Amino acid sequence: MSLTSLKERMRIAGEKSIVNVAFYSAFPNQTEEIGRIVGDGGAIAFKLFMSQRIGGIDPQDHETLAKALKETAEAGVPVAVHAEDSRLLEQKRMEYGESEDLRSYLKVHSPEAEAEAVKYALELMKITGARIHFCHISSAEGVNLISSAKKAGLPITCEVTPHHMLISAEYLERTGLIALADPPARSLRHIDELWSSLATGTIDAFASDHAPHTIEEKTEKSVWQVKTGIPGLETTLPLLLTQVNEGRLDLSKLIRMTSTNPSRIFGLKERGGLNEGNYADLVVVDMKEEYKIDSSRFYTKAK
Repeated sequence: MSLTSLKERMRIAGEKSIVNVAFYSAFPNQTEEIGRIVGDGGAIAFKLFMSQRIGGIDPQDHETLAKALKETAEAGVPVAVHAEDSRLLEQKRMEYGESEDLRSYLKVHSPEAEAEAVKYALELMKITGARIHFCHISSAEGVNLISSAKKAGLPITCEVTPHHMLISAEYLERTGLIALADPPARSLRHIDELWSSLATGTIDAFASDHAPHTIEEKTEKSVWQVKTGIPGLETTLPLLLTQVNEGRLDLSKLIRMTSTNPSRIFGLKERGGLNEGNYADLVVVDMKEEYKIDSSRFYTKAK
């Protein structure tokens, strides 16, 4: 993404958005432009997809990637990492790609693919000094690697989504491809490990990972053609508040992980806490209200 394209997206958002938004940037073709994208463009982080090339850098190009991460360290912003190893994905796709069923997709987008990407990102972090934030961690292997790295003193952070905490691979097999995401839902073993890591403080933030696809895009016949992702913007808070009411999550931790910690991780000044001089970003909720989520009433185009 160039500085020009980033500013254009910000302009469009400024005309349409009714809430505050901040932007990641994809990596530009020229790593020398990273400083300008932060300083002049206002990007709060760079998004790195280790599963495929999105933006100006191939995740398999170690030298260029390391150079880009050094630039982000100098610019003072983190790199938000989608952790799925592209080489392992390619290898498994060759092995299982002829099959159209969900189980083949889960074998390709495996916990091992996440773990390998986490390992690679940690190696890059050590040699570049970059600050890494792992997006939507989904597996026991991934979160345990992050836990070990944190104990070793590496300044990394990570997030988890409600759908990775609440939807299992077994559920996917019953309901079909409508809830398919990247990374996909995991078995109960992985879900239990995520909840344990939440309790020990390994996980820093909750994220919606909002993906506003249409019903048509989510109901293709081939598992390889379905657009992956879940519309999480309007469901994240009610789902998590339900977990509070069920005793699985502390309300103060929910506040830290949806407000305080994200503000700290991405350097959002004067936000994230009820402090004098901060913006009064408040949400009022009724903890006793009960209702069913009705996707037909969503504001987002994803129904």
